[in-house]
Amino acid sequence: LPVFHHQGVVLDYRGLKYNPCDDVIIPSVIKAYQRFPKPLGRYYLYYAPHNAPGGICVAYSDALEGPWKEYTGNPLIQRDWPPHYKVSHVSGPEAIWIEEEHKLFLYYHGENNTTRYASSTDGLHFTYEGVAVTTRMFDDTTEASYARVFRHPIAGKDNRYLMLLMGNEKGTRKIYLAWSKNGRQWETQRQPLFGPQTSTGQPAQAWLLPWQGKQYLVYH
Repeated sequence: LPVFHHQGVVLDYRGLKYNPCDDVIIPSVIKAYQRFPKPLGRYYLYYAPHNAPGGICVAYSDALEGPWKEYTGNPLIQRDWPPHYKVSHVSGPEAIWIEEEHKLFLYYHGENNTTRYASSTDGLHFTYEGVAVTTRMFDDTTEASYARVFRHPIAGKDNRYLMLLMGNEKGTRKIYLAWSKNGRQWETQRQPLFGPQTSTGQPAQAWLLPWQGKQYLVYH
């Protein structure tokens, strides 16, 4: 497998103008250039605080290693978006460019039993699109959150996009699977894709890693 080496911190909650919880989690980085009109930088990094009230935020940079600058209009998406919803918090952003629509789709949860999504043509101003998945689409889980979305077909599913997300089955967190042709309507595998092994507990934040002809599931 590839070997990763720590390079440094690119974003720290200390010094951020919007910092309700003293934390920064779930970064999602996309290319902004050649996609958005007059982007603030070549790359956008979406992130959020973990606890209430949360809030989906963005930073921008011309290089992946930084420096990253906080957008002055954060948070882009808040826990109260009339008339669509009012929840305790929103967090866990996952940004992916949907080539068929020439739009950015941003998935996020709030509450933890619902993954929602919004779209944007400039990466900064979003239109609410609706609910992507909920716990009702899976068996015996009270959470459907921390989604990651990949453009990856599954044999026999006629899909373009794959979603890996975290569910909570009777106190034990597991990785669940959903798939979609357009990033809007999702079908699900009702049973967990992956659960704790002997030496692990509460797996979450899954990532699909293609490597030398195989697909690996990376998680913490």
